[in-house]
Parts: sequence; C-alpha cells; structure tokens
Amino acid sequence: MLFNSLEKLKSIFEVTNYKEDKKVRSFQFDSRLIEAGDVFVALKAERDGHDFMQAAIEKGAIAIIVEDEKPELAIPQFKTKNTWQALELIAEQSRKAFKGKTIAVTGSCGKTTIKQMLLHSLNNCYATEGNFNGLLGLPITLTHLTQDSDYAVLELGTDEMGNLDKLTSLAKPDFAIVTSIGPAHLQMFKTINNIITEKLSVANGLSENGSLIIPHEYLDRAKELTTKDILTVSLTDNQASAYVISTEGNNVKASINNQELTFSLEDTSSHKLINALIVLTLLDIMGFDIQIEKAKIENFKAPAGRGEQTFLANNVTLFDESYNANPLSMKKAIESFKNLSKNKKVAILGDMLELGEDEVLLHMQLANFCKEIETIYTVGKLMSNLHTQLENMQINTKHFESHEDMLEFLASQTFENCDILVKGSKGSKVSTAIELLKKTN
Repeated sequence: MLFNSLEKLKSIFEVTNYKEDKKVRSFQFDSRLIEAGDVFVALKAERDGHDFMQAAIEKGAIAIIVEDEKPELAIPQFKTKNTWQALELIAEQSRKAFKGKTIAVTGSCGKTTIKQMLLHSLNNCYATEGNFNGLLGLPITLTHLTQDSDYAVLELGTDEMGNLDKLTSLAKPDFAIVTSIGPAHLQMFKTINNIITEKLSVANGLSENGSLIIPHEYLDRAKELTTKDILTVSLTDNQASAYVISTEGNNVKASINNQELTFSLEDTSSHKLINALIVLTLLDIMGFDIQIEKAKIENFKAPAGRGEQTFLANNVTLFDESYNANPLSMKKAIESFKNLSKNKKVAILGDMLELGEDEVLLHMQLANFCKEIETIYTVGKLMSNLHTQLENMQINTKHFESHEDMLEFLASQTFENCDILVKGSKGSKVSTAIELLKKTN
C-alpha cells in the first residue's frame, strides 16, 4: 500500500490539525465501513460525506480528506479542491507504483467467479474485495495494491455508457477479460449493442503490449474497436484461440492456443466450460505450463452466491446462485442446475431488476428454460409474469408477492431427495432463503 501513513498523504495535500504520523489501514468513502486506522474521504455525491465526518471519527478514522474543513473536529484534515479527484490521484499513484501484472475482468455475468478462479490459480495475488469494482470502488481497490503482490485481479463493473472507459484508464491492465455479454442494466444501456460496445471498451486502457480475451462471437466487433492483441474462447468454433473439442461426463478435451489439453470439471455446463477456457488461455499467455496449472481449475470451488453447493439433510443439495441476476446469468444458472444430479429439481426465482422497458418479456422468456424443473417458486412483481407462463405450460409453480411470504412458506416445508436453486437480483431478497433452508433442512 503506497499511502500507508499520514506522512505520505502530507506529501501531496495540505493538512490542518496534524500532530503525528500514523499508519493508514485503508481508505473509505462510506462512514459505516470505517475501522480503526482508516482515512475517510468526504465525497460529495447524492449525500455529502462532510455530513458524516463525526460519524467516521467515532468509528475510528484517523484522518479525513475534505473540501470544506471543520476546525472544531480535532483530527487531521487533508484539504483538496475536489475529494473525488483526490481519491483518483491516490489511486493513480498507487497503480503507477505497482510493478506486478494487472488483470481486468468485466462482463455481464461471471466476473466474480473468474476473479476467484484467478485468485485460486495465481500465487501472491491481490484481487478486488467484495463489490468494490465501480467508479467509487475501484479507486479504493487500487489504494490497497502493495509491492508484495505479483498479480492484481481487478473486477470492473459498469451500469452506464462510458463508465468502463474511465475504469480501465485508471486500472491500466496488462490483460483484460470480457466473460460474457447479455441484457444486464438495460434500463440504463437501452440496447444490447450498447452493452457490447461498453464491455469491449475495457481494451482502451490496456498497456502497450496488452491482450484482450473475449467470447469468439464478439471478435469482429472488437477488431473495430481496438488494435490490441485479441484472443477468443468458444464452445464449438475451432477458429477461436481456445475451444472445446469434446466432453464426456466430467472430462473435457480442449484446444488452448493450439495445445490439446484434457481436464475435468465438477460441472460442464456451458458457462463453466467458458470460464475454464478463459482462465487457461490467460495462464498460457502469461507463460504458465497449463498442463500443470489445470489442476487448480479442476479443484476450484464456486464462491457463495455464485454456484456454491451445500449438502443438507435428507439428500438435499442447495445450489446458491443468489448473489444477483440478469437474463443471461439466470439462464446459465438454470442450465447448471439441471445438470447437477438426477434428483427432483426445485427452483426459487426472484425478480431480475434494472431491465428497462422489456422487463416483462425478459421474465416471460425464462419459461422455456424451466421445462425440466419439477417445482418453481417465483418471488416478486416481475416474476409473476414467469409464473403465469409456467401455469400455462402446466409446470408446478407457486407465486409469492414478497420475500417475506416466501420465507413463511418455506419454513413450513420439508424437502427431501431434491436439488434446490435460489437465484434473483439482490433487490428481490430471495437470498434470505439460503440461510433459512440451511437452518431448517
């Protein structure tokens, strides 16, 4: 961490109430997240961070970066004309000082899973914590970079045109990955084509000899947008840099940059295969021996909320995909779920939010993907449209207007010999079903 002391901050900002040097644990813009040793950055946004300076002090902040000083607060206050620009300056200098290899990961779904796979595969690697991946979060992430790390995996999230260009210019990655592209945040992006353009703009910040890894179907569009080296992955197209030759059970034969490779995966659903191809392709161009490194892909376990499997009593497997949802990630989760085992299938599906004017249609279109699921519980106003479709298809379904109604019902049920999928946007709160099911089954 470059700015690991108040003395180092003092070298670039004017300061009042400064008495002694102290070690900096982290930077925070949310006073609720402050811990002892943190520096609070009083950003002016929808809420003015200056209004929460006292709260930050009470939580343990040792200094505050401000535009408007409050002399009555006996704490070092580093003065700047613009706290947003001050945070970016700290982030830029932290990134410039980092000498390891940097990998940017973006996409409509799969970002965090790819990030975790790389964290699992690369030794001495730092990665984005939580969802600190946007215009607010990435600068905080960059301040945490240290010279002790050989690699940094930076997750980049965007919900508005132009955001990714800003993020990648700040991250300055050596390698960039686009995991997948689908109808996420359509309320802001309006069209899929806009989403494609936005995601591929991650290449704009690549270093001089940087490489971009993307799904093969976007190769032509990517060539229009960048002159950087492009590698592609595909399930079937042998023109891609990496593609699947064949699968048999859990065994996969693939071609990775003209090398034939066999490996096994716990789940060979399409998006799990693509994730493996992406990581293996990256490891190969980074100079690793993928014949050796494939073992790390084989023993990787999905994180909570993103495909984690929990084995409960009465032969019940809980498939936790509850972190968030859009139409693409929902379809991929359902595909994986149907391949999980031969047990009876039960799905708990919550609203997919921020989909714009097509939100009703996008929920209805999920029906065809649900045909092999015996029982489906839908939760929320938008999911009522899927519920109606399922009833018309004579699929066993029950609808709940709220997550509270869902929880009350689930608490009264006993599940046996089945697999249970939980998936929905954060706002649907279907994730609350996870802990309940773990306690009651």
